[in-house]
Amino acid sequence: MKVSEVMKKRVWMISEEATVNKAVSLMERYNFKELPIIRGNVLLGKISFFDIMEKVRIQKNEKVGKFVKSSPTISSNDDIFKAISLMINSGSEFIIVYDNGIEGVLSDYDIIKKMRNSFKGISVKDVMKRNIAFLGPDASISEAKNMMERKRIDRVPIVEKGEYLGQVVWADIIRSMGTQTRPDRTGERITTTGKPVSDILRTGEKITINDDLKKAVDVMVKEQMRGMPVLDVDGNVEGIIFRRDLLQLLIPEQQGIDVNVIGRIKDEEKQIIATEVSRKLKRYKSINQIRVRVKQIHGRNKYEIYFFIPKKTKSINVKKTGKMNLALTEAIGDIERILSKE
Repeated sequence: MKVSEVMKKRVWMISEEATVNKAVSLMERYNFKELPIIRGNVLLGKISFFDIMEKVRIQKNEKVGKFVKSSPTISSNDDIFKAISLMINSGSEFIIVYDNGIEGVLSDYDIIKKMRNSFKGISVKDVMKRNIAFLGPDASISEAKNMMERKRIDRVPIVEKGEYLGQVVWADIIRSMGTQTRPDRTGERITTTGKPVSDILRTGEKITINDDLKKAVDVMVKEQMRGMPVLDVDGNVEGIIFRRDLLQLLIPEQQGIDVNVIGRIKDEEKQIIATEVSRKLKRYKSINQIRVRVKQIHGRNKYEIYFFIPKKTKSINVKKTGKMNLALTEAIGDIERILSKE
């Protein structure tokens, strides 16, 4: 799969002479965390919300050019796995697609949305981070801001006596920084960031430790969420899933098995099969290559899936026929049974 198949061609950019307030407005409106900065037609770099949050107060006339940071770029013809690796290594939420000029932008959201079927069959509890930072409902907005800066996160779960109430996200904190003081009920001026986080609390859909990761990803894609707390059956917070952490699961070659999928199916389907095969069989150290041939038969929904695994002793051959997901699951199950007996 090429970068060109996943990237967005419409790019929101901002001039180095634009104000920080304009950058914040664009970030809020389109739910971006970073924006490319340009000088004419030349790419200078990017601005991120972390840079803005470091300011105690947003000055309306400050220029975006003060916040320029270097930004990774990639070609539209590059493989999507190269883009994922670059995104992981650079810590960027998005990569600018640059050929002879800026062609588009590729975000972790675009990748996960395109490849979300790859997460099917993975348990939420096996992926979530357990040591999470959270605050109580009476904590100040300033405390939440400082925690986000310190831990480089864009949201903080709000918890009271173990029970999850909702979360505070970066956009709402930046919005509150726009006006530093306002009158309270008595008419006195008070600091906006000194108000409790309960004033900007967001609630929404929930996931539990027993859910399939695909369900969690579907919710995150639908709601455009970068992170989602994971609850136990009693509604207490057990962990959190970040969108950026899901990228690592999409790189089969980093899991030690070379999987080659051939057949007249979409490149996206080939990537999903390769990722699933690598994830399920990576623990078997006796194999390092797997060849999969997929053939459509008897109508649109029926396939023949043939596995060939070369080995020094006896190679493994497995063939299954049926609906794609069922045939794939049965074939992998047969291979696991064969390998477990060795």
